[in-house]
Amino acid sequence: MEAKEVEPPEKLNPKLFSFDGTPTEYLIQLRERVELEFEEVAVKGETLLGIYLHGSQANGSFHEDSDIDIWLHALTNSE
Repeated sequence: MEAKEVEPPEKLNPKLFSFDGTPTEYLIQLRERVELEFEEVAVKGETLLGIYLHGSQANGSFHEDSDIDIWLHALTNSE
């Protein structure tokens, strides 16, 4: 699922809330985009961790310190 494009505000300091305290459409779109991107990253992270831990435990090579470093490296460098 692709994240929605959020139109940049006309001014440098967009109004995030209207005078009555309700969020503006810009803030609502921005929040939705952040939530979508966070969800995609979380799913990818859980999948990579599951694959990694399953493989490490299966061959008996799980060493907490070095294996977690390798997993973090794989997570941050994957597409």
